[in-house]
Amino acid sequence: FDLRIVINSHAADDDLVSGWTGEPYLAIGHSHEDLWSSHAIDALVHELGHSRGVPDLYAAEVAVEGNPINGEGFEAPRCMMNNPYGESEWSDYAKAIINASADQRTCVNHLDLFPDEIKTTVLNSEGRFAKGAYLRFYPVYAHSNKVSEEPLYEGRLSVTGNFLFIENPFVDPENPENLIANYLVAVDYDGKRAYGWMPMYEAQLAKLQGEDKYVCTIQFTGNEINSPDYDYKTDRMGEFENLPGWKF
Repeated sequence: FDLRIVINSHAADDDLVSGWTGEPYLAIGHSHEDLWSSHAIDALVHELGHSRGVPDLYAAEVAVEGNPINGEGFEAPRCMMNNPYGESEWSDYAKAIINASADQRTCVNHLDLFPDEIKTTVLNSEGRFAKGAYLRFYPVYAHSNKVSEEPLYEGRLSVTGNFLFIENPFVDPENPENLIANYLVAVDYDGKRAYGWMPMYEAQLAKLQGEDKYVCTIQFTGNEINSPDYDYKTDRMGEFENLPGWKF
């Protein structure tokens, strides 16, 4: 099918000519004065990715100065849907969504691409379930480039070693447009603390690859710091996989 590209090198501030417009227009706005420069072409290819349903991978990134919890930054994988300038790679995630959209004029909605189950498991340094480990999930709201100071979810692993979410943790039920693109996960176990990341694109890739569940695994190495003092809000431990940790 044809794709409309609107080129306007003299756009007013309120002109809708930048990026993918989505429905009902199904058009790409392009405002680079030098249309065929490598910079402009890279931007155009990036927007073509949006037209096939791929969101910005950089929405999940975190700057070092934007992480008040442990000072770590997070970088999404190389991809035209991350920073496209000078890039030529397409990530497995981007390729899977493009293939899912195939020849449909209206692309798939990536918010429909979540598996039935989303859960986190923790392993000790010997590779066994760290039963009773306490987890806190600090959200990274899309495009914020920072970790929130307060956890959105927290609780202990079940006896089966899983923290199962009873709702999609990446979509705010009170404001579906307020996407959570990533989580910094802090885990306390046996007097030690470990950290890990749970990006939205990994959960969606599991669905795209035919999986009915996504499991974020965090493993202790034996070199973690001692657990800082923390006011644990619950000692509730799920008895079975379908009893989750709790949201506060």
